[in-house]
Amino acid sequence: MLTFRRTARRDTELRGQRIAAGEKVVLFYRSGNFDADVFADPDRFDITRSPDPQIGFGGGPHFCLGSHLARMQLRAVFDELLHRLPTLTVGEPVHLAGNVINGIERLPARLCSLRRPLRLRPARPGPRRGTAPRAPRGRRPRR
Repeated sequence: MLTFRRTARRDTELRGQRIAAGEKVVLFYRSGNFDADVFADPDRFDITRSPDPQIGFGGGPHFCLGSHLARMQLRAVFDELLHRLPTLTVGEPVHLAGNVINGIERLPARLCSLRRPLRLRPARPGPRRGTAPRAPRGRRPRR
């Protein structure tokens, strides 16, 4: 869900905007990530922004339970991508405009020149980094 609509129960004022009882009020979640009061340059794509108080996964009682898994998966994807393509540079993303899906439609990318030709190979199956090799299956040796 990208929006959240409510009906004002009484007359009120929000950041200088008068809202009458009965009027519809809509919150656009995505706009919170482009708030000039929170971000120094809200329209610039910056994956190194720190701190990053983005609200892409909601907050409070509506916090996305899958957000931790999604962040972990994205970290793994970008880590692998940057190790395999160390000279990759990206441009400004073209956002997908819509009321149902919030995403990036295009992200221009370029590989800078390398001293040696770049050969992409699929990852070799085997033990993960930092894990001990598995013992062979079958009978255990007698002691």
